Amino acid sequence: MVSSAPPEKDPLATAAEAVADLPTNVFVTRWQQITGEPPAILLSSYSEMIALLVASVPMAPFPRHGPEPDEAGLDPGAGRDRNEP
Repeated sequence: MVSSAPPEKDPLATAAEAVADLPTNVFVTRWQQITGEPPAILLSSYSEMIALLVASVPMAPFPRHGPEPDEAGLDPGAGRDRNEP
């Protein structure tokens, strides 16, 4: 007997479908929770609106923790024995 597993769903396609299936009032409420204001316009594709929102937000700077890397990009303490002064 041949056992066939259900086809795996593409998680991105599933997420896009979930966004597309949201009622307008729910989408607007969630948009407002994220941005602090309602959307200025509603495009026919909610996924496209989310993509525009993500593209318009500048990337947050990541603070460095720990020692600065040396010129070669390596940790200056790498390879040293911890007991070494």
